[in-house]
Amino acid sequence: MTPLDRSAAHQSAPGATSDYYDPFPRMSLSRPILIAGQLGSRTRLIGRSFCARTGLPFVDIDRKIEHEAGRSLIEIAGVEGPARVANWARFMLDRFARERPRSVIVLDRAWPAIDSKQQLSDRVDFVHVLLPRDVLFELMREELYGPASWLLYKEPEERRDPDRWHEHFDTWLSRRTPLLDYASILLETDQLHPHDVAKLLMDSLDSIADTHEV
Repeated sequence: MTPLDRSAAHQSAPGATSDYYDPFPRMSLSRPILIAGQLGSRTRLIGRSFCARTGLPFVDIDRKIEHEAGRSLIEIAGVEGPARVANWARFMLDRFARERPRSVIVLDRAWPAIDSKQQLSDRVDFVHVLLPRDVLFELMREELYGPASWLLYKEPEERRDPDRWHEHFDTWLSRRTPLLDYASILLETDQLHPHDVAKLLMDSLDSIADTHEV
């Protein structure tokens, strides 16, 4: 099934959750805000906390894919391959970058291909959440050692050899770097809790996006 197939639009994927609150925006955005980072950057938690503070609509690309596909990302990758997950991510990113009212979009596990760079530079205010290398290493390792997580990514043998994990770390980082380089805002978070990162994002909002009180 391709992203354009709507036959499963109203099914719920195993383990998928809907957005956790009804938004009552206290501001409006001229363009969507996209929050993304390397695998393990806790962008979903940051986005949820930020939206709880602002009342802005929250779009979790992973959950939107699972809802429309009617199955989990792991199932999509297992049956159709990781490239299909990337295709879904690109399709959903394009849809919600155009949608009104403007929302806060989060990229987490599903990651679009490099040809999505034009969408990112033209249609969204793109925030790259940057963690310290040592912190990111541990968070990424936890993610990749999760149940069946290897199905989402290429070269799963890389995660199965812990003695060589440091050697593969830069390879994993390089897979997202081409898109992250298009971020208009670099948010250096040190070792802050996601809720504190959301507050930092709030404090930086005037420099990140064109906002209007409602």
